[in-house]
Amino acid sequence: MRLGRQRRKPSDISNGWRAIRTSSLSSNPCLPPRGGIDCDVAPAQLRHERREEHRAEHAGGRAGHHQGADARPNGFMSIPFVIISVLGLTVFYRAGGWPVGVLFTGLALVYVAEFFASFKLGVTVAADGEESTNVGEKALGVVHVVVGAWLMYLTVATTLDITSGFHLPGA
Repeated sequence: MRLGRQRRKPSDISNGWRAIRTSSLSSNPCLPPRGGIDCDVAPAQLRHERREEHRAEHAGGRAGHHQGADARPNGFMSIPFVIISVLGLTVFYRAGGWPVGVLFTGLALVYVAEFFASFKLGVTVAADGEESTNVGEKALGVVHVVVGAWLMYLTVATTLDITSGFHLPGA
């Protein structure tokens, strides 16, 4: 008796898709229980359709977050990131590196806003079940834009300073 994976016969491998296509009890989601569609081109087309459905399903809500998914892990992870950001801003301000200190200050604000947004702190529910505006999400969006713009400025200023001899503030 041989342990491990069983070896397939060559006929199983070459006829694998045809066998699935003709099976009436297939677990393949592209097929109705009794067949009924031509699956000769189905694998690639099905993957494309599933991607499009996935994108449409998750188009709303915060970027990078699945609708209906629990946001609390993000909220809990924001706590150590705030601590690391405060450590970074302290080190860089004391060393005289105010541009990077400002960046770490912005990162700390991002994670504080993430905490409020994830736990929906300050959100109230009306009698009709409608939630009020999540101020944490609004703040998170604004802080992301500001910190992203500052980070891009620092990137451009440092690159021009090193490569072309520019002397932009913060580089």
